[in-house]
Amino acid sequence: MKKTIFTSVAALLCLSLNAQLFQINPYAGWSTASALQMYLGKARTTADLNYGVNLSFGQGASAGGFTRNAFVELQYNLLQTDLEYRDYTTDQDYALSDIAMHNIMLGGTKESGNGKVMGYGAYYLGITIFDVSNFKQNVVTPEDHTRFTMALGAGLKYAASDRVGIRLHAQMYMPFWGSDFYAGWSLGGGPSAGVVATAVNVYANFNGGIYFNLGE
Repeated sequence: MKKTIFTSVAALLCLSLNAQLFQINPYAGWSTASALQMYLGKARTTADLNYGVNLSFGQGASAGGFTRNAFVELQYNLLQTDLEYRDYTTDQDYALSDIAMHNIMLGGTKESGNGKVMGYGAYYLGITIFDVSNFKQNVVTPEDHTRFTMALGAGLKYAASDRVGIRLHAQMYMPFWGSDFYAGWSLGGGPSAGVVATAVNVYANFNGGIYFNLGE
């Protein structure tokens, strides 16, 4: 796993060093809810707005082989939403906290199309920072967590001109928690209340924004 990650990052960095085209893409969109299963309950975020920016580096159509229309992409995404807890013993929902989910990702996209309308697929590696604040329940202690994350993406680009275009993007995030990891997002019903029962919690973003071409 570590060797695969290192090889992927090294290949992306080599591609970015030869970049002639730079794209910046501010965006906003909608995130789905996500759930983290625990043994005595379920911590979950609600669906809400997200926003961020993508920075892409590549050679565009001037490159040859696999690197043609391939880009290295650095992403930052912020989702600010609510953290809730479903207690399995009482079958009740409790508002726990506000939470900010910071996604910092590095990956690559590969485009195909007629130059005016381009579709693409994408793969990313990075981290998700779960920044918990303003806990509403006195019986729990807020705990922030940083987790390794993989993500898959796909989207469409429409080139309004050589410099400006529209980008629509969908991305599935997969933060890894691991078995028996204690999250601490519970109502304090013993240590097992906050022990994670599933390894990965999944959620998706659907975004739209403008991209700007810089460079040649």
